[in-house]
Amino acid sequence: AMKIKPRSSLSGLFLSNCGPYDIPRRMIRGTVGWSGLFGFLDVRGFARENRLSLETAARRLRIKGLVEIAGEYGCDCVATAHQKDDNAETVVQRLARGTGIRGLGGIWPVKAFGRVRFIRPMLCVTRQEVIEYLKERGLQWRRDRTNADCTYRRNYIRHRLLPALQAGCAGSLVEQLYDLSR
Repeated sequence: AMKIKPRSSLSGLFLSNCGPYDIPRRMIRGTVGWSGLFGFLDVRGFARENRLSLETAARRLRIKGLVEIAGEYGCDCVATAHQKDDNAETVVQRLARGTGIRGLGGIWPVKAFGRVRFIRPMLCVTRQEVIEYLKERGLQWRRDRTNADCTYRRNYIRHRLLPALQAGCAGSLVEQLYDLSR
């Protein structure tokens, strides 16, 4: 059975080390395992009630939670850290399940959820470029260990399928999928 990301004390530790930055932040506490900003979330119950996969249910609840937090702080915009590799994974995932031309657009740079716009200012850089930037400045980042679990479709695409496809490509597949999606 697929498991949702377990609550990690590393999430709390990482957020507590963000102290020098005046960023509103919260920590989830719950039995379902989603670790983030929104309080208790019954992802499994929500997935069951709405006949969704755990990944889709978690994504919908994350978006809902971010929209609620934006409203509490009077924000009309939320920035996420999606980058080119995330976009490549999204395009391949949509291709695998069957998509139209709209799905080939990958992760949209701007998308509205109600009155809140979600922006993705890092879609123009790769995961490796982000990591190099952080290293050069001595900044820490957090890697969720469940991202290595290939029982999740996106992780399988990230760790197995994209590298296999890249082996047969001239040039960067991530860049090619980025270009396709624009």
